[in-house]
Amino acid sequence: MAQGLAKVPYELKLGRSYCEAARLVDHSRSWNEKQLEGYLIERLNHIVQFAQSNFPFYRDLYGSKTITVATLEDFAALPIIDKPMARRLAKETSGYMQVNTGGTSGEPLSLWIDKSSWAREWAHMHSIWSQRGYKQSSTMLTMLGKDLGTRATKFNAVHNEVLINPYIPAQTYINELLAVIRERSPRFMQSYPSSAYNFFREVESSGSIELITALKTSLKTLLLSSEFPLPYMRDYFEKSWGLTCISWYGHSEMCVLAEDINCNNEYTPLQTYGYVEESAGKLLGTSMHNFDMPLIRYDTGDCIEGKHHENGVLHQFSVQEGREGDYILDEAGRNIPATALIFGRHHAAFDLAKFVQFYQPMDGELVALITGDESAILTDMELEKLFNFENVDVKFGVEFLQKPLTTARGKAPLLVSKLLYESSMGE
Repeated sequence: MAQGLAKVPYELKLGRSYCEAARLVDHSRSWNEKQLEGYLIERLNHIVQFAQSNFPFYRDLYGSKTITVATLEDFAALPIIDKPMARRLAKETSGYMQVNTGGTSGEPLSLWIDKSSWAREWAHMHSIWSQRGYKQSSTMLTMLGKDLGTRATKFNAVHNEVLINPYIPAQTYINELLAVIRERSPRFMQSYPSSAYNFFREVESSGSIELITALKTSLKTLLLSSEFPLPYMRDYFEKSWGLTCISWYGHSEMCVLAEDINCNNEYTPLQTYGYVEESAGKLLGTSMHNFDMPLIRYDTGDCIEGKHHENGVLHQFSVQEGREGDYILDEAGRNIPATALIFGRHHAAFDLAKFVQFYQPMDGELVALITGDESAILTDMELEKLFNFENVDVKFGVEFLQKPLTTARGKAPLLVSKLLYESSMGE
């Protein structure tokens, strides 16, 4: 029964909404700038007029005169809404399903999505994955924080995937995983970058030549979800395991979806999913298809640097500062970008440790959390030489851990929050 369900195409599983979205996104890849602009103006005009007619929030925001979006410049003149404003909108809406954002900024948001949201989501995700050869018949390994209890693996026929439990050390289910690889020959693995990195390091440490060989023979591509794949992780995947990688940007509000084919922080928006803009360095998104709770010119909270087409449509962007706060504070309270400080310099710890994270207990202090054999690392390198933080006004320390600190979803963030640190150390 399960094997039969795995072979059922998504066109039948998700129906007409999936088919329409799949055709649209695939067709849009060949559009010229004029065709894209025409599509956007039509969709944006429709959602704006619908919102103004049906929601008091937007009538108050836009005024009584009917808004007409004849150009993208007309749309760019509309007010931007933020999360507190979206929270007010949510109080006067209802719809097919209520979902919650993760609240990484400390401002969680409950919102309504439309009936076709998931079909539209899967159609666009499959289009992204297809850039690396994915087909619906492809079997994949998936490690996304799913709670499997004491089980190490579980086959999910709906998505033709083998779920892997990220909370169990890979060394404990070598034979089970080897049997899965030999039976299903998965070419793809979907995971948070941090979870994938930890998984492959554990497999490598297990010493199982059979499993290492089977994974290298079968797996070709990593589909890296949610987190930005940090350079040292990407290099490890590519050089040690021969894997190509692809990642994407998305969020629970379903306004923005963008693909990063080479995992180098160069995201190309899929404008058929939602309209994506840059305004004064901020990333904005508009849910053009969600008529249950339309978010129009919604501030995602991310700072970006964008490249635009001649007609002003955002062609590509790189994330400069994210919602989870990718910077530390020195003793004077100045922001220091984490990417520049941590990856802009050579730190020997990355060559020696299995995993490196950072925790800032207070302004001007930074603690490196190193997972690995403390005695082996310190035999190869003196403690003060593990990191290069010269000319940075920060007091620096090191702690050694048995395993990385992970969230409830199984992510191992580069910058560990105070809540995660204290809850993990209190166990």
